[in-house]
Amino acid sequence: MARTKKSLKDDVQAANNSSWLLDNPEYKAACETVEKQYLEFALAADITDDLSIRRANEAIRVVRLVTRQLAIAVQNGKLSKAQLEHLKKPNLRLL
Repeated sequence: MARTKKSLKDDVQAANNSSWLLDNPEYKAACETVEKQYLEFALAADITDDLSIRRANEAIRVVRLVTRQLAIAVQNGKLSKAQLEHLKKPNLRLL
């Protein structure tokens, strides 16, 4: 399915927003703090408390998943930007 210029531009904008967030020191610190707190919670849980340990591990996984999705949005935006640049070039093929 061909992408429209509008959706490509939306991808580029999403990439810019995601990149800004990923580069934001407060976001990085917040993610690190949340991960650390959940890890400490898991380590402090009783060894037989599988449910608490799994919940903490799942929470850490979700935090990392959000960051990974933002990174994917940045990469998609780079691809969309390249496609937009390609669409701007005149078609120089001779018939």
